[in-house]
Amino acid sequence: FFNYIVIKHKNELIIKKRKEKDIWKNLYDFPLIETKRELKEPELLKTKEWAELMEGNNYILQSVSKTYKHVLSHQHIFARFWEIQTKKPVKTAKNYLTISQTSFHKYPIPRLVDRYMFTIFTQHGRS
Repeated sequence: FFNYIVIKHKNELIIKKRKEKDIWKNLYDFPLIETKRELKEPELLKTKEWAELMEGNNYILQSVSKTYKHVLSHQHIFARFWEIQTKKPVKTAKNYLTISQTSFHKYPIPRLVDRYMFTIFTQHGRS
């Protein structure tokens, strides 16, 4: 189960380049907390990965997406996107980038992330 953390600060987003040797290598996505099952909000907020990512930053959880199912030849991925608005910029790991929200389309992304972004933009009238 993929929990993508969509971190926004003003007009900026945090993305990361995938370096792992998998089918999404060199594509960009959001910070990810991978779990064995779907988590409720209190469970996700207690993970070590969440604490490291938010490290002392105040935030507002703006929304949690529906669950997306993504079928690959060798596995099924279930994913939700947790949209966070932070009070100050997030300290980022070296493989993370801070970009403007309007430049997101310039980066190659996995189809799963593309489906989420398409839903967001069409919901806000920006298709």
